[in-house]
This record gives sequence, structure tokens and C-alpha cells, in this order.
Amino acid sequence: MTQETLFPVALITGVSREEGIGYGLAKAMLDQGFAIILTARDRHQAEALAAKLATTGRTVLGAVADITDDESVGQLAEFVKARFGRLSVLVNNAGTGFDYGIGPLETDLNATKATLETNLFGTWRVVKALYPLLKEAPSPRIVNISSGAGSFSHPIFGMHVHPALMTSYGLSKLALNGLTVQLARELKPDGILVNAVNPGFVATAPGMEAMGARSVHDSVGGIVWAATLPDGGPTGGFFEDKQPIGW
Repeated sequence: MTQETLFPVALITGVSREEGIGYGLAKAMLDQGFAIILTARDRHQAEALAAKLATTGRTVLGAVADITDDESVGQLAEFVKARFGRLSVLVNNAGTGFDYGIGPLETDLNATKATLETNLFGTWRVVKALYPLLKEAPSPRIVNISSGAGSFSHPIFGMHVHPALMTSYGLSKLALNGLTVQLARELKPDGILVNAVNPGFVATAPGMEAMGARSVHDSVGGIVWAATLPDGGPTGGFFEDKQPIGW
């Protein structure tokens, strides 16, 4: 038995830059004792970021994954199977299409389709491909990174109150929340807990802190919590900072 086989394994999609939630989450999950797989569409980006984190002496791997492509996701599943044979935590962090201020009548439907292909169908595709490996791990967890913009009732970013419509993005996250519920129901007999987490308004680009965004460090605690829930913990829920929020 190698040292690698002793660690739980977490895979985080959509990790392409140090300022992003995915990279901050990877650092936090390392502190929790996980071996980490970072994925991005660009192999060099993923491997470079993994190398920065691997200086801790722990296993951190970068892998290429275009979650909109069946072949790419299939190759990712084969990579994880060959290296670890199991997957403890899947964090579906990859996302796109933040169409701030664009209403339904101004929306480019081709752009909307691209947003749904990543935020909904891409996540769905990854879960289907990695499900057999999740079943091989004790206490497996799936965390879907969602948004208050995909909620009807979020007090700040909900669809009925946010002053700036985010049509494509919001609808994609609304659908992701629905997928979370259905996955949770189907996978509960396997002991796989599936939850959606809203990280909040996060400073992932210059100038966002001045707009009231909080740091990446402060945003990832709720994701780590959902990824490390004990057996019998909640499933099929929508959470922000470890607390349930309205759909």
C-alpha cells in the first residue's frame, strides 16, 4: 500500500487561476488531508497550479478536462481510475456565462446554450462519468457550486429582487439546483451526499472587494463543510456558509 492510497481524494473542476474559488478551495482541502486533482481546459494551467500547491509535499495533480466534451470527461475518469481507483469528493466548480445586467430580451440564445452546456450539462456529464469511482470510496460527497442568482428567494441575489438581471447564468444555476435534488435522491442509497453551495459574492477579480465582495478564503469554508459532511448528513440541500438557504 502506497502513501497515496491512505488519503481521501478530491477532484475540483474549473481551476484555471490562483485568484479563483477552485484554487482557494484546493488549498483548504489540502489542509483537510485530501489528495487533490485540479482540472482545467488547459493542461498547462492545471499542471502549473497543481505544482504550486504540491510544494506542501502532498499529492496535487493537474489534469485536463473540457466538461462540455464527452471524450475529455471520459479520459478524466480513466485518469482518476488508473491513479487512485476511487474518488472521495467531487466539487463541480467549473462555470461560465456571468451575463450581468442582460435581460431575457437582450440575451443571445447561442450564448445561453453555451452557458447551459457548461453549468448544467457539463456538471451532469462529470457526475455520470465519475459516479463509478465515487461508489468505490467511503463516504463519498458531491458538491455543486451554485449561486444565489439561481434562487427564487435569496434575499440579495434572488431572481425576484436582484436589480441586475443575469438571465442565462441565473437560469443555468436554477437548473443546477434542480439537478442537485434529483441526484441526491438517486444516489442516497449509495451513501453519496449531494448538495449545492452558494459561495456568495466573492472577490475573484480586481476591484470586486470595493464592490463588497468577500475574500476567496472566507468563501470556501461552506464548500469544505459540504465536502466533509458526516454520514447521515444533509443531502439534496442548498447552503450558504453551512446554513440552508431558500430555493
